[in-house]
Formats: sequence, C-alpha cells, structure tokens
Amino acid sequence: AYPEYPDVVVANIADLEPGVPIFFDYPQPGQRNMLVMIERPAEEGIGPDGDVVAFSAFCAHMGAPMDTVYNHQYGMLGPCPLHFSTFDLARS
Repeated sequence: AYPEYPDVVVANIADLEPGVPIFFDYPQPGQRNMLVMIERPAEEGIGPDGDVVAFSAFCAHMGAPMDTVYNHQYGMLGPCPLHFSTFDLARS
C-alpha cells in the first residue's frame, strides 16, 4: 500500500506566471519541490492547457539541489551540478 499524503494548496493556477517556479516543501519540511507553468502540454500536466507541473527540486539520481537550474526555454531542469543530467518537465 502507498502512504497517504495530505492535499495542500500551493498556488492558484490563475496566479502562475509562465516560467516562474513556485517553490514549496512537501510532504515534509526540507523536501523542496517546484510548481511551474512550462507553456507546453505535459504528460501529467494540470490546468486548462495541461502545462502546469510539479517536481522535486532535487536530482532523482544523486539528490543534488536543482532549484537554480530551471531552463524555461527548453522546459527542463538541469543540468544537475553533480552529473550533468537534465530532466524534461513535459515527460513524467
């Protein structure tokens, strides 16, 4: 069975600015995430255009902080400062 996490309000979709991430901790303090409108449809995107996504702000491979390496032009997170991988935010 999967753990149950509480629903939280991070932002109103109408208040999001394209390419401007909103950072939030979830599900515990210190677990930094980002919510961003990437301006292209995403596999798991929400909102009227399916272009709003949320991801961990830490590298899934080695845990490096990636909250300063969002590239809106390409809709990607990276390169990771530890191993230079990039993450396409339109693909889950």
